Amino acid sequence: MGLQFAQAVGTISWQLTQSNTPFVQSAQGPDSVSQSIPFTVASGYATSAIAKQYALASGVAQNIDLKTQVDLLNITQPLTKAYGIEVVTSGSAAILSPASSGGMPWFFNGTSGLIIDNGGVFLYASANAATVASGASMLSLLPCSGAMTARLIIIGGF
Repeated sequence: MGLQFAQAVGTISWQLTQSNTPFVQSAQGPDSVSQSIPFTVASGYATSAIAKQYALASGVAQNIDLKTQVDLLNITQPLTKAYGIEVVTSGSAAILSPASSGGMPWFFNGTSGLIIDNGGVFLYASANAATVASGASMLSLLPCSGAMTARLIIIGGF
């Protein structure tokens, strides 16, 4: 039995207040902006959820080959499509980038990578799949300033 459901949801919520001595406090909100992307789950679309937790030593990169991942059912998933990724960091900031050898360009658009702050979360999702090609399937996760733990979720297909 394969992937039955997959969705990415990003939300930012807020409320603003202002003291108005001697009057009643003014408020705006609560308010939020939210976007949800339900992935088509079927053969030829999203078929797998990869979930990993990495404990990384300071200065030691973790290369992640999307062609050789094992899903939560312990089945090897040679992904050919990538729809979404979420990375949550703890202990140190990290740089997520295409690996130096066989790097997957995905959403990086030629940049050297992006920094995810300690305790931060990065979420990227698109209803349109990025191609995971042989020779261009590797991502890298590098701690910036110390040992860290990173949780990684990838929604992909083949």
